[in-house]
Amino acid sequence: MQSTLKKESGLKKEYEVTIAAKDIGAQRKNVVGDYSKKANIAGFRKGKVPAEVIEKRYGESITSDVLDRLIRESVEKVFKENKIAPAAQPQIKPEPFQEGKDFKFTMEFEIFPEVPEYDFSKLKVTKLTADISKKDIQEGLERIASANKKPSPVSGRAKAQKGDTVKFDFLGKKGGVPFEGGKSEGFMLELGSGQFIPGFEDKMIGLEIGKEKTFPIKFPKDYHSKDLAGKDTEFTVTIHEIHESKTPVINDEFAKNFGLESLNALEEAIEKQIKTDIEAVAFMKMKKELFDEIDTKHKFAVPESMIQLDYNSVMQQMKQEEPQTPEKELEAEAKKLAERRVRLGIILSDLGKKNNIVVTNDEIRQAVWQKASGYPGQEQRVIEFYQKNPQAIEQTRGEILEDKAVKFLFEKVKVTEKKVSKEEVLKEDPEEAGIHHTSAKQTGHVHDENCDHDHHTPGHVHGPDCDHDHEPKKKTATKKKK
Repeated sequence: MQSTLKKESGLKKEYEVTIAAKDIGAQRKNVVGDYSKKANIAGFRKGKVPAEVIEKRYGESITSDVLDRLIRESVEKVFKENKIAPAAQPQIKPEPFQEGKDFKFTMEFEIFPEVPEYDFSKLKVTKLTADISKKDIQEGLERIASANKKPSPVSGRAKAQKGDTVKFDFLGKKGGVPFEGGKSEGFMLELGSGQFIPGFEDKMIGLEIGKEKTFPIKFPKDYHSKDLAGKDTEFTVTIHEIHESKTPVINDEFAKNFGLESLNALEEAIEKQIKTDIEAVAFMKMKKELFDEIDTKHKFAVPESMIQLDYNSVMQQMKQEEPQTPEKELEAEAKKLAERRVRLGIILSDLGKKNNIVVTNDEIRQAVWQKASGYPGQEQRVIEFYQKNPQAIEQTRGEILEDKAVKFLFEKVKVTEKKVSKEEVLKEDPEEAGIHHTSAKQTGHVHDENCDHDHHTPGHVHGPDCDHDHEPKKKTATKKKK
């Protein structure tokens, strides 16, 4: 095998590779031998089929297999001999094959960029801090009490009121025809909770037990089901039971329901949780500020092939969250965000390599278990999903490496603490509310030369919490998309 660098421009390279006819012949003998061992041909014992018979029956397939093997081996040899770290799988352009002649092909690819040195101590970020007041703890107690209301059958009235939990049947129709997911019996719903699409719960207020009611409902234009989005429908409902929820008294007995000895212990747990929430949000805001600083001041070329791969993922997410926005309006922003995400991922990966920041198997297992714990009763199913999906594990590894690299950087950059109110720390930044900025906030994937940047790899990891995958919990068509 001989290789020659034909073109070079930035991160793009093109090599011409020549494979000698004698090497093709030697490889062909190997492939014919493999076919002979597996072939079942009448009149011959398995593994004893003559080479000429194999050639006559499988000639075209053998040629294809020979060239595939030689191309793969040659590509790896070119990378190894020239110490090349490719950013993605190369594009192969073979010349026509002629029996007994040398075989040529070109391979075009982009190399993984060298990350220029940068003094991160020049960067500045702000760490938000906040004190926790007695009022914050009291509000936390009240939220917990409200979330643990105990419904009991109402007495003295038969009509549903806002705040009641009702047990009812419903049947939805579009154009007079029932639609999938639009029927349920014995469904429990707190009126006013906003669990169903706008207008549905309001129509049930004042409805009497045992009485049937039919009312029109127009689905939101951005509803996740295209068959129902923006469509006029009607629902027939019948309430069977009405329960009113009573907020429990907040005392020592209430605290014991959560495995705590006293109200004081519950208050301490709430204070600890609020502190954890504040620190988590403050960390994410510092992280975004850090990424903004790096993105502005640490520029270098990144491979277009990697940008394109991330672009596809970003566009998919944008179209899901902004279905009404014309695709043309999203394209420029998606390209910008994809380039940012790729560059940040490369920087963090390079940082991890140079500073021996690694992710252990134990850390991955703990992260997967933490994800699984978000699905009570279905933990094993989630764990099995990750066990069967190496890409999901790789994404988890990238998330952990990203956070470890960010924490390492926080020790290098100049951090200024700023005390604000709890509300200000936890307040959502309007710029972070949409897909444009939440995508930019994260790297998406920590990139290095060991990544499999194959264009056949999907941009989205289908996890157990995807709406379009096997969902942990069956949703009805009337419920809001979360």
